Amino acid sequence: MAKPNQIPKTTSSPADASAPSFLTTIPPEVRNAIYAVLFKRDKPVLLHNAKAYLPKRPKRSDHTNDVTYPRCLEWYNEVFEQLLENGREFKLGFGCGLSVLLSCRQMYHECAGVLYGSNTFIISQALHDYSLRYFPQHEKAYLQHEYAPLWLRSVGSQIDLLHEVYIDVDAVRTLDYYESATTFNILPIMRIIWEYPGLTNKIKFYHTGRQLEGHTEFTDAREAEAESKQKANVLNNLLELLCNQDFLRLKRYLSFDRLLKSVRIPTSPEQGFVSDVLVRFANVAPRRRYHITNSGRTITATELRPNHGFECLIPYRPLLEKIFGYAAHSQSGVVFDLTRKTVSGLDLGILQLNTRIRYIMAGIIARANHVTLKARSTSVESDFDHFSALEELSPRSELGLIVYADREAVSPLTVELAFDVSVNTSLAELNISVEMLMGLLSQRPYTALRISLKCPRSQHTYSEHITVDIVRLCLNTFLLLCSLLDKWPLPLDMKGSARLLKLTIDGQGVLKSATCCTDDGSDGFTLANEHGHLSKEEMRYRGYGIKAYHERTHVDEELRALGYKNGHLDDILMDLCHRYWAD
Repeated sequence: MAKPNQIPKTTSSPADASAPSFLTTIPPEVRNAIYAVLFKRDKPVLLHNAKAYLPKRPKRSDHTNDVTYPRCLEWYNEVFEQLLENGREFKLGFGCGLSVLLSCRQMYHECAGVLYGSNTFIISQALHDYSLRYFPQHEKAYLQHEYAPLWLRSVGSQIDLLHEVYIDVDAVRTLDYYESATTFNILPIMRIIWEYPGLTNKIKFYHTGRQLEGHTEFTDAREAEAESKQKANVLNNLLELLCNQDFLRLKRYLSFDRLLKSVRIPTSPEQGFVSDVLVRFANVAPRRRYHITNSGRTITATELRPNHGFECLIPYRPLLEKIFGYAAHSQSGVVFDLTRKTVSGLDLGILQLNTRIRYIMAGIIARANHVTLKARSTSVESDFDHFSALEELSPRSELGLIVYADREAVSPLTVELAFDVSVNTSLAELNISVEMLMGLLSQRPYTALRISLKCPRSQHTYSEHITVDIVRLCLNTFLLLCSLLDKWPLPLDMKGSARLLKLTIDGQGVLKSATCCTDDGSDGFTLANEHGHLSKEEMRYRGYGIKAYHERTHVDEELRALGYKNGHLDDILMDLCHRYWAD
């Protein structure tokens, strides 16, 4: 058997170590002329954060089936090509000249002087009015004043060679959210200038005249140009005052990255809605505020008012929760009566102490008390008015936050359904419609459902109660609804517009049936529960098969459409699917 030839391990070296390099045979003047042809541009070089601009390629591991991944991949390819076309002005136009930088160290250093020292760089945004709703996590990163310090750091040791770097003040989206809509942190730019004094007066805010599409038609051209020039002037004055003159003596914190947190200045000072410089130190609650005057050439400290309100406790969250946990604790618990629409065991005045911490208080109350939702009925068959009182407790309201807050086993949420009837009956004979309650039960595993009954029996008052196994009820619900969609004798497209009418259990928490109809209320279909005899382990096992079948036949789209009409079913099915059959 022939042995393979061994490849010798060698290190590259010049053929003739004593021979001069071909670079040294070309006069420096000629080499510089070649570099100028390759890298020098008459017009400014436009830059933007391409990583934040383009969407990320979807990963196969993020999708649990073979249906959604191809769609996401198709969407990605379409959006990617469109964004590349819209951002074609950001192609640097250096061609294959950039590969020269990789040839050897000497050529890299000689080229860098021309590349960075002979060009003006403008950090901006794409002019088309694209929508970032597809990837909002990149919205802030794409802003040019956020990308500027990142790009400057990426230049590395050649940063002192930079000729001019302009930060565009015109191509700014007007729909940015949160604090970045009115202010931005200029501290990263200030730190770079302090570290490299040669960049002083080389980094500027600049009026380029570039306007995003869709914004120019609402603004007069002359007014827009005047506002942009004023904006650039104010921002440059602030940069000169805060960085070059070190008016606030912040440069002394340069060596301590964790002491000074941010220096926020207004993005559009000419509009008048933000006129202050905010300096924030780490681990210090109050911010130092300075009022901008004389177009940013001077700033004056504003008076710090003592804070005697509850806001001073917010940075110390454990202390805040401890104090209000004692204040909000109720020995009898907090009870929401869904029938009378009242609340007991809770001093509502606590929620009115301070608007800013109202929602924090709601979460503290939920964790410090046993919260109970009670509903009563005098009939053996009831839907409890479709639990309309629960629907009125919006998750965004103060009382709604107490109900829908994340809980642990030590502070569970309890739902009590009480039946006080005048006929002799039993829990197994009750009919309870819970379609509007399942969303709450399925998404909160620590919720307890209790059903009680009072009725006359043998001239005495008979009473009994039971605690329902929520996990079993949720598993059974998923299997029943999937079976209903399979057996409903309707075309596939009509099932997608159907809605859930009723989901019925008895007083022992056993699922009895589900009823659906088309969107116009016709073609009603009821299916009795065929899975009630299964154990929880058997339901989980059967759920794997049903889930796989639905993914192959695209029935998951029907579930999504069905749930959307009802407002709860989609959350139930998707949450159950990911909770019990995610693998």
